[in-house]
Amino acid sequence: MPVPGSDPALAVAAGLARAAAAACDRRLVSDGERLYDRVRQRVDPLVSAAGEVVVAFPSMLLHPGARHECLVVVLPEAVVVALRRKGARTLPEVIVVEKSTVSRVEIAPPPLSVPFPLAASLMGGFGVCVVGLPRGALVFGGVTRRPGGPTAAGGRSRR
Repeated sequence: MPVPGSDPALAVAAGLARAAAAACDRRLVSDGERLYDRVRQRVDPLVSAAGEVVVAFPSMLLHPGARHECLVVVLPEAVVVALRRKGARTLPEVIVVEKSTVSRVEIAPPPLSVPFPLAASLMGGFGVCVVGLPRGALVFGGVTRRPGGPTAAGGRSRR
């Protein structure tokens, strides 16, 4: 198990590689690295504290009427969505969703104008966070629908 404080760039690269291998799409690594370079100053402290990246992938944060290219980094206890709005000269924005606060996850097709086959809606006391999922995401996301088995939120399914 990686040690907290280890090199966050290597941890993110390993997470991107896991996503690319599961999705059979090497572009996830190159696109993810490009996004990571734009948001690393805000992501690195979170990854260092966690010590491990479960998986990472380029995505799109979906808001009503707006969408923003982002990097999703799944840590053992949280999901980090990091983005830098185009033309923004400020620090990148980061949304940290603690897995323990997620009460429900819905996987569904996104609006037609979004270039992702699926979207994940994370819901809880924090509100709703919707991100696009690349092809193969259900494989590397660990989403299952087995009776009594874990769901994407880490809880128990309700069959």
